[in-house]
Amino acid sequence: TQNKRAQILMQYESNRYHKLTVDEQIDCIIDQATDVDILGRSWAGLETFM
Repeated sequence: TQNKRAQILMQYESNRYHKLTVDEQIDCIIDQATDVDILGRSWAGLETFM
């Protein structure tokens, strides 16, 4: 399964004029905020606990 950001990106690539809805923006932010890879890269202290 793809993460929410990848799904929305695929929609955007098929239609460049697609604007993100508020719900899509929220889904992307939550997906980014809970992405272990992003968290590990942005906060080095978290890496030791993962």
